[in-house]
Amino acid sequence: MLLEEERPDRTIQIGREIEAATRHSLISLLREYRDVFAFSPEEMPDINPAVIQQRSNMDPLQKPIIQKKQHMGPERAAAAVAEVQKLLEVRFIRECEYPEWISNVVLVKNPN
Repeated sequence: MLLEEERPDRTIQIGREIEAATRHSLISLLREYRDVFAFSPEEMPDINPAVIQQRSNMDPLQKPIIQKKQHMGPERAAAAVAEVQKLLEVRFIRECEYPEWISNVVLVKNPN
């Protein structure tokens, strides 16, 4: 479903099982508040890190279980590097340095 006619890249999905009247009300509500949706990190520059920050909750006294490093194909590696670079440029993420490899990058393909 399109949120804005002039922005065809901004779509959302609504379940098919919703009754027609409820569906119509929901679509109206979502379109009314379309300005609160963010479709890219660039649209969220001033979010307080305390709201969205993720940390590895590791016990410093325990040695982490280290995954075997797996290599991605060139296409996937390029996609991962491009996405990380984009997030770094808008300061949505920052680099963290660990003395050892901890886990592998997992790419998840968007349905659209």
